[in-house]
Amino acid sequence: MRLEDTVAELTQNQKEIRTALREAAQIRRETDQIIKDIARPGKPADTPIGRLERTVHALAATYGIETEESFREALSGILSDLGFEVENYIKRDTEGRVHGHPAQVEIDVVIRDGKLMLIEIKSSMNRSDVYTLERVVEFYEAQENRKVDRKLIVCPFLKPGANGIAEKLGIEVFTDVTDVT
Repeated sequence: MRLEDTVAELTQNQKEIRTALREAAQIRRETDQIIKDIARPGKPADTPIGRLERTVHALAATYGIETEESFREALSGILSDLGFEVENYIKRDTEGRVHGHPAQVEIDVVIRDGKLMLIEIKSSMNRSDVYTLERVVEFYEAQENRKVDRKLIVCPFLKPGANGIAEKLGIEVFTDVTDVT
């Protein structure tokens, strides 16, 4: 498969994912409104409305995880075919530098081609996610004793304020994969 075909397919997949995410977000807004209209304060979570809310949240979370994984695999495959060294980085933060407690730290895509680039792929991202990414980068630099040249976020939906924080921290933001250079 030619690179142009692969990029075109990836772009089409991204459009389909964006459409599905928009639809899921609209369903979520509508469900939240229904819950506000019907639910009474203090109403137990084990009611039909409470179960519906939990189901919608679970579906949204699952869909986001699956699309991120698909996108990460596609991007890794394309870049590897072009001769870039690509990996998914996972390491245990025993000191709790990233999350404030010991936890696994993951970087979706690490690319080496003479320069070091870290990419975070998410279906949506808020301000605290951007700050967490900055701590992840600092963790990586300390663990691997190597300076990161570029920090990127690939995310179709940034919540208000996230882009400004990313800019302040020197993190490049791409809401369309075809914009990444």
